[in-house]
Amino acid sequence: SATGSWGFPVGTVLIKQFDLGTNDANSSVRKRMETRFLVRGTDTWYGVTYKWRADGSDADLLTNGENMSVSITTTSGGTRTQNWTFPSRGDCLSCHTENAGFVLGPNTRQLNGNFAYPTTGITANQLSTWNAIGMFDTPLSATQIAGYVKTVPLTDTTASLELRVRSYIDSNCSHCHRPG
Repeated sequence: SATGSWGFPVGTVLIKQFDLGTNDANSSVRKRMETRFLVRGTDTWYGVTYKWRADGSDADLLTNGENMSVSITTTSGGTRTQNWTFPSRGDCLSCHTENAGFVLGPNTRQLNGNFAYPTTGITANQLSTWNAIGMFDTPLSATQIAGYVKTVPLTDTTASLELRVRSYIDSNCSHCHRPG
């Protein structure tokens, strides 16, 4: 869809990895927290959460939501506590609703931009790349992709303030704040 939610076939699995910075003075120090899966079943979508073990060796499926306190080193060398919430299956569906199209990230305007692919070192437009590897049921032309709206980071001062704010709202608010 050029402007709306995308349709995904049964069996689609979307994965999101969450890491937490544990040292305010060194952003490269991170703790692997959880991996979430959003799965397109036969009749609907469902979500599952895997909590990473303290040693980072593996992650375990959570059957219920859970909370955890994580110690963060501050820039002054002290510590503070960060609370982390792992969602239950039911919690996932409080955001991933039918009215929101279940999927909250992948859409044309959010993927119509350059991405640095770390394995190849190539930076390319994500829609063009996905199109080239056959991920769309109807192929897209370069002209179509160039004409699609795209979001921009809030910090992109080369874009208008209106586009930056609209992009932020689209990415962070509109999946809940919408009709229905």
